Amino acid sequence: MTGVQTLTIGADEADQRLDRWFRRHFPHVPQGRIEKMCRKGEIRVDGGRVKPATRV
Repeated sequence: MTGVQTLTIGADEADQRLDRWFRRHFPHVPQGRIEKMCRKGEIRVDGGRVKPATRV
């Protein structure tokens, strides 16, 4: 992925782990890359850093 993307998660997708949501919507991104993006702050929820296990 390149650039900044703002994504909105609907109520029907609420209460699931961030990494699992990401894998469903971006299947070409490996799990390790998702975890690294979270550690580096490249994935944020409501402007704050998150861990892969964060519930959205």
